[in-house]
Amino acid sequence: MHVSVLHSTLSERDLLGYVFTHYSLAKDDYFRCFFVEKGCNDTYLIKGENNRFILRVYHAEWRTPSQVAFEMEALQWLLVQGASVSQPIKRRDGALLGVIGAPEGERIVVMFSYAEGAPAEFGALEREECVSYGRALADLHNRARGFLAVSPRFSLDEEHLITNPLRLIEPHLRDRVKDWKFLLEFADLLKARIGELDQEGLTKGLCHGDAHGGNAHRDQSETVTFFDFDCCGMGWLAYDIAVFLWAARIKEKHLQRSGEFLSGYESVRRISSTEKAALPVLIAMRDIWITGTTISNGGKNGHRWVMNSRYFDIHMTRWQYMRDECFPISSV
Repeated sequence: MHVSVLHSTLSERDLLGYVFTHYSLAKDDYFRCFFVEKGCNDTYLIKGENNRFILRVYHAEWRTPSQVAFEMEALQWLLVQGASVSQPIKRRDGALLGVIGAPEGERIVVMFSYAEGAPAEFGALEREECVSYGRALADLHNRARGFLAVSPRFSLDEEHLITNPLRLIEPHLRDRVKDWKFLLEFADLLKARIGELDQEGLTKGLCHGDAHGGNAHRDQSETVTFFDFDCCGMGWLAYDIAVFLWAARIKEKHLQRSGEFLSGYESVRRISSTEKAALPVLIAMRDIWITGTTISNGGKNGHRWVMNSRYFDIHMTRWQYMRDECFPISSV
């Protein structure tokens, strides 16, 4: 019997050979390749004695070539504008994207400069670090102004953040009829509300899409460098702000860190009253999106989380709280 492959772990040795073949590395450096982690994509560290790079191997069928090309266009725009972001490295042939044949199909490969410093993890995030992260995200948004992509890609809108995830969530709630009905009604309220706020003038532009703090490093000079724009897209800038607030809440750091982050952000870019009104709505949309994304990658990363009823117990409690926060009983 022939069994198909959904995801394979590629050889560190062979990937290092790929890098030597297609990239111009310092000849006097001794490079090694380390498999760092598997997420929505596979991350490898190309480490020499004097230089470090990140090699991202996209999962098969996770992103189309045009979607990855959009990401590269966004990064190149930001670099020209002076933003502190991880830089895609050109191959010997001048291209940014490569392709590797794997058992599950073709996988896109891109190499990036290494972002120096330590991640902005919530456990160690101090007040000033939180403020500086807010400033850095606002600066990123300012420098992204005027970006227009050539390559097509999904937008960070209600379809991407609510409609598509719901299709993935529904099979897991078939035996929880009451919960599924609640989620559908909540989703309809979120769509209607974000539509109203959008009409009032939510600022749109290039978003990082996953600016929860872990996708940026802060070095000793306090420079914050953003990386992993895999979830980027055109959308409401308030969504990026909401992603950080969502992560703070998940890490139970909401009360300690949200105000500091927001004050740092607003020291560079003002958050309008309409954007502030949208934040709880977008936080809820983010949580629905992450649930759908976890499910969509279950065949590659494992369904351990979503096969456990406790996972949805936690989310239902969270969604009920978010519903009450976004739509007090008197307003519904």
